[in-house]
Amino acid sequence: MIKGNLAVTGLISMDNPSPGLAIVKCLKDSGQFKGKFIGLAFDVLSTGIFAQGLLDEVYLIPPPADGENPLIERLKEIVRQTRIDVIIPTLDSEMVIYARAREKLRAMGIRLLIPEERQIKVRAKIALPEFAQKHGFHIPKTVTLNSKGQLPSVIDDLGLPLVLKGPFLDCHIANTPEETEVFFDRLVNSWGFPLLAQKHIVGEEYNIAALTDKEKDLIGAVMMKKIGITGKGKAWAGVTVHDQDFLNLGKKILTKLEWVGPIELEFIKGAFSRKYYLLEVNSRFPSWIYLSARAGQNLPLATFQLAMGQRVKPMAPYQTGVIFYRSSREYIVSFDLLKKITIHGEIVYR
Repeated sequence: MIKGNLAVTGLISMDNPSPGLAIVKCLKDSGQFKGKFIGLAFDVLSTGIFAQGLLDEVYLIPPPADGENPLIERLKEIVRQTRIDVIIPTLDSEMVIYARAREKLRAMGIRLLIPEERQIKVRAKIALPEFAQKHGFHIPKTVTLNSKGQLPSVIDDLGLPLVLKGPFLDCHIANTPEETEVFFDRLVNSWGFPLLAQKHIVGEEYNIAALTDKEKDLIGAVMMKKIGITGKGKAWAGVTVHDQDFLNLGKKILTKLEWVGPIELEFIKGAFSRKYYLLEVNSRFPSWIYLSARAGQNLPLATFQLAMGQRVKPMAPYQTGVIFYRSSREYIVSFDLLKKITIHGEIVYR
């Protein structure tokens, strides 16, 4: 039995869900974990806060924009009430903060399994084209946008449709100049500059969820083909597949990144070129990570073990043909619960 208390961030479960609850489900359903599940959220309307069947305790923490020091001070308050052995961060926007705070968290008894700040920044959306070009990986032609005045020349350069992306989250496929302006304004209002404009590649989308240990050795990797996609390009349904050439490509990327911990690689396989184009590298597990456990590789459980200093062997091959479908659900809660998290910043379920 694996013992300890796990805290996760990313409790939003809307049309662009975060992985927090999926990670908890992986450990809870494993039958091998004994401990508390603690949710960390910075928005009182993060729907996962109210997942009473999954979380034992929930605490509000400062948003990533507030930086490292407010997070450290809040976590000091929390660990005076409850022990946290491991935190698995699940939002790209907070990864650098946790990397910087690693030693301070360690002094508080909190362990992490994440790469150094340098590796996190290398895979950022704004830096990924340079990384891909340096190491010879295929990537759609990408232009950085710092003003709306660039749009006409970008449309001429990339053609339509094109893909607009925020610096951390969100992407939209724009089919007309008018849509390009609308999506540009929407992304800037949500995330600020810079934005990315990317040539639209027609093809099938594939993702790899993977885990490497502290020595940067691969522990497990699960490949998924998207068979249902939301308007934001997020997987709403997918099936596990295997392609050794594709897996080797993923391994090569992880080696060049010198990666430690959870990661997701997103690709599109060109319908005409049949090449795999690297779209994004996310410095955390994807929202569909529960599929990995059901297919035979419980990557979140192994993450907890590795963070705790336990040895984990490379995993056996996963089962192909396993399908996930995502659905929405309602949480019915009392007003007292919302009042409690809003006023006191915490909920203890049991």
